[in-house]
Amino acid sequence: MDKHSPTPIPPSLQRGNKGPKERDKYFKIRNILNIIFIVLVLVTIGLYFIFPLPDGLPLFFSSCLVAIMVKAVELYLRVSVSKFRKS
Repeated sequence: MDKHSPTPIPPSLQRGNKGPKERDKYFKIRNILNIIFIVLVLVTIGLYFIFPLPDGLPLFFSSCLVAIMVKAVELYLRVSVSKFRKS
């Protein structure tokens, strides 16, 4: 090996490289929920700028509430799986 070439990092020490073995059973569902959350947030931001606030406030709050509820479900799945994995 050349003295100027970097030492390769083993896969077990690389950050964020969980691989398919350590993915939980809710991984795909959580990804779908995250995509839905991002779309709902973008819709909420659009509603904020498109509709005037006094009249569009209920629509803005309801779309924001739905986005937060979707994220709460995703968070519950993530935390419950990681809690069971540690014990």
